[in-house]
Amino acid sequence: DLLQLKPPHQRRTPQQAERSLSILVLGGSQGAQAFNQQLPSLLAALSQRFPLTVRHQTGEKQWQVTQALYQSLNS
Repeated sequence: DLLQLKPPHQRRTPQQAERSLSILVLGGSQGAQAFNQQLPSLLAALSQRFPLTVRHQTGEKQWQVTQALYQSLNS
């Protein structure tokens, strides 16, 4: 479970701990919708504990909905 990760200072070197963790999300046809719906809230929760940089690629049909989810969680 991602929310059970140890704090960065226990998992990463001091140099790594100063930088954000980069996450790239790429979806496929049927799994992409689940990623687009679930990952924004999960990543928002993780960002409360760890510095994150997220790049989330979506299909054209899901782009606006996914972007709105991220925006609603960051406001």
